[in-house]
Amino acid sequence: MLLMLISRIAILAMLVLALAGAAWAAEVFFIQEDFDGEAGYFYEGAIGDTDFAYNREDAYYEIDAMRSDTGSLSALTDAFENYTISVDMEFYDSIVSDKIYGGLVFHYQEDPSGRASFYLFSIFPDGYYCVWLVNRESRRTYAYPLTETSLINPAGRNSLKVISEGTRFELYLNGMLLDSFRDLSLDKGGVGMFASAGARVRFRAFRWRVREEEYEARMEEAGIFGFVREHELPVVFSDNFTSKRWLEGQSAKARFGYREGRYEIDNTKGDTMAVSYRAEPVAGAGLLSAIITDVEGEEGNGYGIAFRFSLHDKKPSYYAFIVARDGTYRLFKYADGTATPLCGWQEIPFAVDFSRPQLIGVAYVPEAAGTLRIFPGLNGRALEPFVDTVPLEPGGFAMIVAPKLKVTLSEIRLVDFADSEELALETLSALYREENDDAG
Repeated sequence: MLLMLISRIAILAMLVLALAGAAWAAEVFFIQEDFDGEAGYFYEGAIGDTDFAYNREDAYYEIDAMRSDTGSLSALTDAFENYTISVDMEFYDSIVSDKIYGGLVFHYQEDPSGRASFYLFSIFPDGYYCVWLVNRESRRTYAYPLTETSLINPAGRNSLKVISEGTRFELYLNGMLLDSFRDLSLDKGGVGMFASAGARVRFRAFRWRVREEEYEARMEEAGIFGFVREHELPVVFSDNFTSKRWLEGQSAKARFGYREGRYEIDNTKGDTMAVSYRAEPVAGAGLLSAIITDVEGEEGNGYGIAFRFSLHDKKPSYYAFIVARDGTYRLFKYADGTATPLCGWQEIPFAVDFSRPQLIGVAYVPEAAGTLRIFPGLNGRALEPFVDTVPLEPGGFAMIVAPKLKVTLSEIRLVDFADSEELALETLSALYREENDDAG
């Protein structure tokens, strides 16, 4: 079967930090596409006799292959093994034929020459479904046989879903489990949508959820903090909030608590910073990271992490790295009741998709001169390092949220750089220079 293949690499900010891979069953949204926004993840335009178009007013994506003699797809090429992919689709128009179908592409891969292989979960208006394995665009075989079902709505919407666990797959149609199968031909890949020749198919509510541990393993593969895993520097504290080790209840006007395997700081009614902290363990040099899964409230207000946190006479002192969804960040030091900026609000110098989970990290390393060098990072990308000439004493760490915000976190970790300070300082400085040279 000849195919018209339209692929586009989904915009993925490579989230990279020292995360030592606990096994979690939860999933995070990698792509949520309702086809109603200005920016879109999928291709728009005409290729050959097929048109690919967003209708943002009515919130759908259309593949119009009515005039084409080949099937056509639009795919995202980021590769994962464990995920859930779903979409609502309808056959809006078609020629009269029993060969009309549409569906979901999964485990999409391209060889070095650009030829694609993938699975295709297809439904037919006349009441059948199947899964094809397409091999390098030239050969098509059944991975799951053509099967009749009464669940297909030929004149309206159909909800398709595939749950992938590497080489095992579950197929769902309109909320019902059709069956599961195993195939060893492809073990990972991207996803997309498909329309056969002679069909005009509309898609709505595209969702791609990726298994959380795989998503975060992907974060480790590159970026300014990747050396932590490479050199197996020790994680001295790790919490994915399955046990209760943080503040719960109300403090001032903020509320702290656990919800569905996450930790939530609700400061929407607050008028001061909300802080949840731990005094131990203490790392004089280290890397603190946190995964922010959801933020609600004022876009210009910040949230983040604090390190070298200590209390003296109930008065806190700490450094804070704060990010806001308006695309800015800041670093400050808080001591003796006064916040001293290490930098004011700065523009984040790269694009950030704040609809996805964010990975906030900050490394801090004492220097021979007695100063403290601080390396903030967001989603695996380096921000400008800063130096404090009068450092705070070593201490614990915290999560921090500005007023008018509610923030949900799924992970916080602390890596200790003890006996590796020189390695950390040299590596982080070199990686920051390299990233900025590339950007320039």
